[in-house]
Amino acid sequence: MNQRLYYIHPRGLGYAEMMTGTRIDAERLDMTSGTLVTLLGYDEDSVWPMVEWVDAENTTRITTVDPVIFAEYFEPCV
Repeated sequence: MNQRLYYIHPRGLGYAEMMTGTRIDAERLDMTSGTLVTLLGYDEDSVWPMVEWVDAENTTRITTVDPVIFAEYFEPCV
C-alpha cells in the first residue's frame, strides 16, 4: 500500500486539535496541517486507515484515522 498523502486542514488545525476541539499543550507531538503521511493499510478491527508520520520531535508515529476525516483532510501527494 504505502500511499503518500498530506494532512491538510483549511484552518491550519493540527489533527489532535481538530479532533478534541481544544488547543493541546503537546503541540509538537500533534500531526500539524501539511504533514506528509504514509497510508500503511487498514486496522484489522476498526477497518480505519492507518497512517505513519513524523512529529516535530522527529518521532515516528502510527495513527488510525476516522474514514470520514481521512476522506476530507488527507490529500494525495502529487
